Amino acid sequence: MSSQRIGRLLTGRSVPGWLLLGWTVLEQLHTAGYLTELTHRAVMYLGNHPGICIFIGFAWLGLVVTWPDLRKRIPPWAIPRTTYERIEAVENSLRELSEGLKVLEASVAQAEQGIAQLGTVHEAERVRLQAELAAERAKNGQAEKTAAGETPVPEDAPPLVVEHRNPGTTDESLVFLNDGDSTVVDLLIFPLMWDGQQRAIVLESAVPLIKRKDQEKRRVSVEDTQHNSFGLADFMRHQIPPDASASCSVAYGDSRGRRFSRKFLLTLDITDIIGWTPGPIRLLGSQAAHSA
Repeated sequence: MSSQRIGRLLTGRSVPGWLLLGWTVLEQLHTAGYLTELTHRAVMYLGNHPGICIFIGFAWLGLVVTWPDLRKRIPPWAIPRTTYERIEAVENSLRELSEGLKVLEASVAQAEQGIAQLGTVHEAERVRLQAELAAERAKNGQAEKTAAGETPVPEDAPPLVVEHRNPGTTDESLVFLNDGDSTVVDLLIFPLMWDGQQRAIVLESAVPLIKRKDQEKRRVSVEDTQHNSFGLADFMRHQIPPDASASCSVAYGDSRGRRFSRKFLLTLDITDIIGWTPGPIRLLGSQAAHSA
């Protein structure tokens, strides 16, 4: 099979191809002879004129010495570059870009650090101003109470806090936290109040004592006028209008025999947790009269 294909090269149809190949070879041989002749003539000419050779030699050496400076003055596009030079140029560009990115990242990190420091300073200043405002309000409040004939609340009065836990379960509870330095005794919770109405809040058991920095937890429910029991969160969601202001007061004493009360504003969030926002502490009964 292969011998038949090779034999076709010797048929008449292959003559034009052989002619083209032969003509091209002869043309190249002629060109090579012409170039050889030109080279021979140039060598002969330079041999007869040594001054030209000396000039060209010095000019070439001078160009080699001054080329780095001359190259800087020539536009880059006017100088052909080798593949190695192009690769080196790309690597240099990438290196410069990488260094620029590092500088930019350092600047961004420095800016973020400055923003964080500014935020910290701003937050500290905000806390300081809030503390000063609270202190000023407390001072003004005490002054107003004194001017109105009310007895100022002692600074060591235990600040009672109430938290609501586990809404919608059988363990729905109120947690009473004593954040003061004295013991809370004989805690009493008043009815839930809103829009001139009230319902009893029932704890599973009394709270006779809460030690300093301690807490007591009690399950809680609400009773209507028919003595039906409801969960506190469920009652607030279905029985109290959303725009109504619900509140509840808690009375308690301390280990020194003083009695206090604190009113809490009740708000129901979307998770049925009731927020107990505390109001000011008030001194009750004969203790206030005795202090006055």
